[in-house]
Amino acid sequence: MNTARTSYDAFSRLTHWLTATVILVAMVVGVFFPHMPDSVTFQFFSTFNKSLGTLLLPIMVARYVWRHFRPALPYPPSMSWWNQGAAHLFHEVFYLVILTSVVSGLGMLKAGFYLCWLIYIPAPVKDLDLNYLFASIHSIALNVLGVMLLMHICAVVWHYRRGRQAILYRMLPRAESTNPQQA
Repeated sequence: MNTARTSYDAFSRLTHWLTATVILVAMVVGVFFPHMPDSVTFQFFSTFNKSLGTLLLPIMVARYVWRHFRPALPYPPSMSWWNQGAAHLFHEVFYLVILTSVVSGLGMLKAGFYLCWLIYIPAPVKDLDLNYLFASIHSIALNVLGVMLLMHICAVVWHYRRGRQAILYRMLPRAESTNPQQA
């Protein structure tokens, strides 16, 4: 009897969807809040965006560490070795870009802020030149992140449309009972 797992563990799935949600909301807020007409609205969304990014940091660190301790989930047998290698490399770079965008976002702060309007977080960098450098890195990282996120979503759709639903089911709850077959 083959007892190979066909889905990620609950913690991996939770942190995946939490990360995806935070990134999507932060990207939408980050695009629009600089154009808010009044300072109260601007400050609200600015704090919200900074809070999302700050909360994403421990989630991503936990996610990255956990993926190196949990048993690896095998790729479907239909996936070529080079496709598997490309998928693995893509995810490693994806994690790096997410972490770069979060760390650079914090590094670009010229002043502290209240995390979720509750806990004061001081600006970690007190040098304006470094703040501007981090702002440039942040801008580049977010553009790369946007492209990689789109590529990730397109890959999921591509696999799904080619009848490889098992790839998608790996990150969904109760994946074993939904589709136990490897694509």
